[in-house]
Amino acid sequence: MTIPNEGTVICGTIQPRDLIPALMAVLREHNREAYLECSAEILSNHDQFGHTDKWYETVEASDFLNETLWDYVDSLSPDGCYFGAHPGDGCDYGFWKFEE
Repeated sequence: MTIPNEGTVICGTIQPRDLIPALMAVLREHNREAYLECSAEILSNHDQFGHTDKWYETVEASDFLNETLWDYVDSLSPDGCYFGAHPGDGCDYGFWKFEE
């Protein structure tokens, strides 16, 4: 497992259809085991929707993003940082230093 750099992962969107792939890319690069676990969950959910993007519009996708994927990515945060929205821009997601 490697530690990501401080800064933006994705900006300009709050849509699960954009955030989920971006955060999955972070997991793929920095925590392969978590990536594989989350990939299996996504594929399982996509099976219910015929492998279309409709899943991204569901409560299940939102729950997966907020309750599972977010925690995995936050656990990768560099020392003194957290994963979340930039304090000055709610559409800029990345690793940011804690404000003192």
